[in-house]
Amino acid sequence: HALVVQARAFEVNRSIRSQDHPDSLTIANNYALALGDCGKVEDAVRISRDVVAGRTRNLGKNHTDTLMSKANLAGFLCKSGQYDGVVEDLLLPSLAAIRQTCGDRHPHYINVANILVGALCYAGQISEAIKHQEHIMQVEEERYGQAGIASLKARQKLETLRKASNSIGPVAQDAPERAAHCER
Repeated sequence: HALVVQARAFEVNRSIRSQDHPDSLTIANNYALALGDCGKVEDAVRISRDVVAGRTRNLGKNHTDTLMSKANLAGFLCKSGQYDGVVEDLLLPSLAAIRQTCGDRHPHYINVANILVGALCYAGQISEAIKHQEHIMQVEEERYGQAGIASLKARQKLETLRKASNSIGPVAQDAPERAAHCER
């Protein structure tokens, strides 16, 4: 149902506003997220690329909306099997810029760090993913307490990463296997 609503909003909006209008970019971003959630990752990548381009033109390359859009694109690229440059070109620069603008405890930072953890898993860099997940867990526990849902999810993900690190060793056979270990 959410995908149908987002698709309709996307189509209606395209008929009344320019693609670069800030509202158009927000609607397109939301549509890409819905597509990704429904497994239509290639469509999500295509729309996310347009959102990143539009937000870069309108808001600049270091605006938080642009940076968050780059992180979303990176996540979709990983899900579609396109790993090259995702960590180095999209996620690490976005994370650094958000840290500089908002700090490393801001929800935007935590959202991008979560996407980075997934990308690092795909890249087989489990130990680096663990470092970022430890920070995420610390922030979530400070924010919500140890019994908060976000804290519990962060702790569970950290435990999963640690188990993956022990079970697959330094080098996994392929990216989907690495990701499967990270997502358990």
